[in-house]
Amino acid sequence: MRKNLWLLLTTGFLMIVIQSCKKNQVSPVDLSEDETVDLIVAESTTDEVINLVDSYFDETVSRSSQASFLPSCVTVTRVLHGDTLSVTWQFDPAGCQMPNGRVYTGTVEIVRIRDRQAHERHLYVSFSDDFSVNNVDVDGGFERIRVRRNAQNHPEAEILFDLTVTRPNGAMMHTEGTRIREFVEGFATGNPHDNVWLITGNWSTTRFNGNQYDVQITQPLRKEFDCRWYVSGTMEIVKNGHTFILDFGNGDCDNEALLTLPNGRTRTIHLR
Repeated sequence: MRKNLWLLLTTGFLMIVIQSCKKNQVSPVDLSEDETVDLIVAESTTDEVINLVDSYFDETVSRSSQASFLPSCVTVTRVLHGDTLSVTWQFDPAGCQMPNGRVYTGTVEIVRIRDRQAHERHLYVSFSDDFSVNNVDVDGGFERIRVRRNAQNHPEAEILFDLTVTRPNGAMMHTEGTRIREFVEGFATGNPHDNVWLITGNWSTTRFNGNQYDVQITQPLRKEFDCRWYVSGTMEIVKNGHTFILDFGNGDCDNEALLTLPNGRTRTIHLR
């Protein structure tokens, strides 16, 4: 009798554990909020650092405006040799709050090479081991190839990036790919706060657990300098052969995005 009772209790306990495990598993045709947030943190942090460099090197901004663009907690070193400009940003070790409210630490190394014949500017950007944005670590770098004006008479740049982003909770994402950034507003004012970009492109992100996500922008993402998140645009995220749609809204600066699953169901994602 005791043996049967023990078997019954053990079986019941195992069933509870199995059901609990199943409940916590993410279906291959689902994208959990944690997964989505990790992906967006990787994406938004990548765009954050590209934004800052892009704004500093806005070709319409004067040297004095560039100097005032960064707060006093950044030590800037510039060395010019012919058509090659080397710039180092050293942020205060205690943290340096930037014009958009984000806190930076560490060092950024930038090399700009001017190709006069092709009318292009090449930027090569790398980050120190202790570089972070709002306690999100960023390792790696990117290359920016800028054409002074596109067919719409807007500054445009192609970005090739290979970055690893690590959240404070240890979640690590490696993201690599290409994006095109069209500078559509604010490029002639010298004031970074009215800068607006439209972004297209595609990339692949590998999450700390080995899952891979292929991302394609299907409607240009609108990025405003003073807003932490994208204010509009959509992207496709492919996981295990299944496609998810992430919609950033209709222009409002908020932390919400709408995720559409392969079966057509939708849910609101709160970005962090």
